[in-house]
Amino acid sequence: MQRRDLWGECNIQGAPVDVFTAECCLACVNPECTRSNFGHSKFEIRVANWYDHFFAKVPRMSPDDPRYNGIAFQKFIALTQPIAVNSWVDPRDITEQPVISSEPLLTPPKPLEPPVEAPKIEAPVLQEVPEKALQGQPQALLNTSVQQGQMIGNKPAKTDSWDAPAPTSETENVRVVKSGEKIRLS
Repeated sequence: MQRRDLWGECNIQGAPVDVFTAECCLACVNPECTRSNFGHSKFEIRVANWYDHFFAKVPRMSPDDPRYNGIAFQKFIALTQPIAVNSWVDPRDITEQPVISSEPLLTPPKPLEPPVEAPKIEAPVLQEVPEKALQGQPQALLNTSVQQGQMIGNKPAKTDSWDAPAPTSETENVRVVKSGEKIRLS
């Protein structure tokens, strides 16, 4: 494919060359234009040379490098032997009959040992505590006394900031519209 400069066709508004190139040509991926960024992105460069980079021209460290001995003595798996690519066998191609053994696959469970009886423990005897002993206890250890007609917390109720203001002398003739009420604007 012959690449040509398409700047005149793309720049209809007549923007300066440097501004248009910086904003449009760097994002353009038109393969026909010479100003486009087609083939120059990192992804396209990686796609173009992935085989050479990983398999054909793998970068190797020279044995003279001082870091070489530390890496070379590691136990790496050698990939120089050919790897069997198609080692899978279709089960339909196997002609041998499976060997069936007469031994059972599961063994019967061993009989359980008789359970060992636990020693008997006598239940503790509860003793009654006289009321006189409880009267000397501090108040904190007992339940609170019942106080009828008392509310917990005396905080005033919160008011909603979106509520309508209370009517004043300035707003006497103003009618407050309730929620859901139909109104007519005139």
